[in-house]
Amino acid sequence: VEWYFQEPTTRQPAGPWTVQQLRKRWRSNQINGLTLVWHAGLEAGWTPLAEVSELKSALRMEEGEEDEDEGPVGKHRKRAPLDEVPLTHTYTSELGVLYVYDEIDEDWKASEVYEALVVEEAEAEARLEKHAASPTVNISSV
Repeated sequence: VEWYFQEPTTRQPAGPWTVQQLRKRWRSNQINGLTLVWHAGLEAGWTPLAEVSELKSALRMEEGEEDEDEGPVGKHRKRAPLDEVPLTHTYTSELGVLYVYDEIDEDWKASEVYEALVVEEAEAEARLEKHAASPTVNISSV
């Protein structure tokens, strides 16, 4: 299947691309779950990548295969702090609630929920760094 996606700056179609080529763009953050994609035969027309299950699962399958090759040192994706999230990844509902597109979970979250996840990730990372920095004591040599 040859895929096309809409360039975020020009809004023009780009492609055709293979799943592997799209995966490279996904990993380098050139495309994301909000990027409009299309291929011949896609009944819905131009659709956000996150809503195209066949492409989403293909990208995840390749991601899993590539991560196995990388071993345990694979890079962990983190959520961006709310003030660094692009405006195109936010919207305000009619009730005045700010929503943020979470690229990790590939869904929309209320800003309070998103910020709580960012804080949770930062605390977990701080605990890991603290644990890694703490000296180990060998009791048998004391």
